[in-house]
Amino acid sequence: MPGFSDCSTHLALPHIQPAQAQKHVIHNEGTRKLDALIHLSGASMDEVTPNLPASFSFSGHHAGIAQMLEPLPIDPNRVYRLGSYLRQEGLAGDWSAWTHGARHSQYMGLLCVDQDGLTIQAKHHMRYRQGGTDSLPTLAAPLAPGDTVVHLADASGWNDNSDAAYHRGLILFGYRNSLGVTFDRYSRLVAFDLFDLGGVNKGANTVTLNKPFPATLGNPADPSGIWPIGTEIAGSSNGSSYKYAFYDALHLPETDRWYHTLNYIGGIDRSGLNAPDNFPPGTAFAQVFWLANHSNRPGGMSGYPDTGAAHRVWLAGISVTPEPLAMMQPTSTGKQEIKVPKGDFATGTISLVPAGLHVTAE
Repeated sequence: MPGFSDCSTHLALPHIQPAQAQKHVIHNEGTRKLDALIHLSGASMDEVTPNLPASFSFSGHHAGIAQMLEPLPIDPNRVYRLGSYLRQEGLAGDWSAWTHGARHSQYMGLLCVDQDGLTIQAKHHMRYRQGGTDSLPTLAAPLAPGDTVVHLADASGWNDNSDAAYHRGLILFGYRNSLGVTFDRYSRLVAFDLFDLGGVNKGANTVTLNKPFPATLGNPADPSGIWPIGTEIAGSSNGSSYKYAFYDALHLPETDRWYHTLNYIGGIDRSGLNAPDNFPPGTAFAQVFWLANHSNRPGGMSGYPDTGAAHRVWLAGISVTPEPLAMMQPTSTGKQEIKVPKGDFATGTISLVPAGLHVTAE
């Protein structure tokens, strides 16, 4: 097709052909935005790639998170195939005293973003569980700003043994975004350290607060901020807001060799458990991020050597592509299990297998 490029200019991100329905518009715009990262990050360029136009790199000691500047549009009801190439530079010398030699741990994933451009943190959808019992009941009595007791329909899943502040809080599922839209199992109406350990009375199904119920958690649909009977409420929890969906603590088998990684993420996680291979509720966009050379620290890190400020990891061919043949099924907790296609060239068949990371040498 005249004027159409198969891939982006700098990172060799694959474009979807216009003949493949309208999904090429969103996907290709996303790859162009991802491609622009190379100009804005100051990353180095290299022409030595696995048959791709170019690659970029992160050098030396771990410098914290690096992420693309603009988010990619995401349909969280679908499964996405996540691909990348990477190569860890080799170093002269004897590194045999270290388990992974001169190879460092690499992380790559997605930061999920809502319709308003706000990063979705784990606390915005995680819920406390007591012995496997979800703390998601409903209010048994109205809850207003200034109240000091929360009346629940069932307090059996609420925290009475963890002193962590993030386990002694509330999350209310009635949040509305700037357009007035509410979301199933996503809320920014969450606060920690609202009750003391021992404040939950499971016999009376009440939670005694250590401070008046804050107006900042009030009902946005009520002028007085009062939550009605039947409102879904849960004990708060927290965890990692990073989805290590490309790879998590990956150590390449060899240095100075390109590897292709393939992994999957998809479906909406309604479990409150922060499932790593599902999108959090409320997801509308995602930003690719890296924790490059994570274990390369000045002076070394437990189990890893300091390989210097010039030691590089190279990357290329990053893709975030819908996988139309994938299938999902919810578990009893609300997590989505994912199966993805696997082909057998000899028999000409395709079967569905559980999603997981695949690393292939080039």
